[in-house]
Amino acid sequence: MINENLTELALGLEYYVGPDAVVFGRYQHTALRTNAASGGYDADEIRVGLRIRR
Repeated sequence: MINENLTELALGLEYYVGPDAVVFGRYQHTALRTNAASGGYDADEIRVGLRIRR
């Protein structure tokens, strides 16, 4: 029997520059733990951007 455990942690931040623009940043960490022969993994994702509304 294969057991898997997936854990995700996310953190986000948004800064409203004005009524039409938002600067944002996000971080997400994902960890998969398993007893399968292929093993688990850790992944980190970082996103930054500018959202313009019109």
